[in-house]
Amino acid sequence: MAFAFVPGAQTFRVPVSRPRPGPRGMVTPGKAFNHFPQIIAAFPGAVEGIVIETTMELAGISAAMAPTQQNPRPGDPAPGTLKQSVTTTFFQRRGTDMVQTGKVAFPAKTPSGHRYAKPLETGSIRRSRKGLVRVTKGSGWLVDAIMAERPPFIRKLSNLESRLPR
Repeated sequence: MAFAFVPGAQTFRVPVSRPRPGPRGMVTPGKAFNHFPQIIAAFPGAVEGIVIETTMELAGISAAMAPTQQNPRPGDPAPGTLKQSVTTTFFQRRGTDMVQTGKVAFPAKTPSGHRYAKPLETGSIRRSRKGLVRVTKGSGWLVDAIMAERPPFIRKLSNLESRLPR
């Protein structure tokens, strides 16, 4: 399972009226602004540094928050395997050596060869021999790590945006 920070995917919302209820909670109507193409064109080295720093921070936070099984049964992965399996990959913009995107992945596998980070994050549905369905709730540790790292990422890019020529 992997999560990536892509600067062009973030938009800012400026509220223009009071919040109102919506299908997913309170919605603030507003106008969306996306100045990331201008930020990247004006400050390519700074954006590269922000993406690298944010990706490394995300890897550290998510590895620290990764669940550890306390009493493994035979056939279960050893405790700490998931935390130790974190990998970070950077992708460069075509034609340059500038980093555009960072990716954090947890490729840990069970002894039988199955990756298990995604079922831990999102939960799983299993059918028993008797035909009963057993649902396990995911822990949401990756989403928590991303939400912890999101405000500093947006703040750093907002600082660059404030330096754009008007």
